[in-house]
Amino acid sequence: MTGIIVQARQGSKRLQKKSLMKFHGEPLLARVARLLRPVGEKIIVATSTNKEDDSIEHWCTKHKVSCFRGDADDVLRRFYNCASVYKLDVIIRITADCPFISSDLIELCLHQFLRDGGKGYVGFHGLRGLNVEVFDFGTLQQAFLHGPDEHVTTWMRKQEWAKSLEELEINTKDDFKRLSRL
Repeated sequence: MTGIIVQARQGSKRLQKKSLMKFHGEPLLARVARLLRPVGEKIIVATSTNKEDDSIEHWCTKHKVSCFRGDADDVLRRFYNCASVYKLDVIIRITADCPFISSDLIELCLHQFLRDGGKGYVGFHGLRGLNVEVFDFGTLQQAFLHGPDEHVTTWMRKQEWAKSLEELEINTKDDFKRLSRL
């Protein structure tokens, strides 16, 4: 099963309670969830067990979005446990502070991941706020064995087999050929 895990919390050091702040008339988390729906995969919000994140769980319950609560500091552990509970084979990682996330970009990364055999890691980090990461449960399990990680995918991104989609514009024939294969 493929699922989108949305990393969300209210305790950000830089902007407290941002996950449920109104952005263009709706809570940021609501906007992100709405933008993710066209992908057609299960959406799970992964938040912490901290009291301040009760409001995220309440929002999820009210809006019929799956919610998982886990470790506040070890986000990798939270993702691993969430993926285990929901029996996810393929995980799409998104953060709740990306109000312009694109379902097209997610589908592009997922398509490339599946085309490469559905194992390992494919990510897009071309522009802050549009980050998409796709990886399989086995890769998540390996990362988990390498210890705590507040960014979840640090170990994955350092592996030589990790694939990054960074250049998505067509300026040359080679660009056209490369992007036509995606």
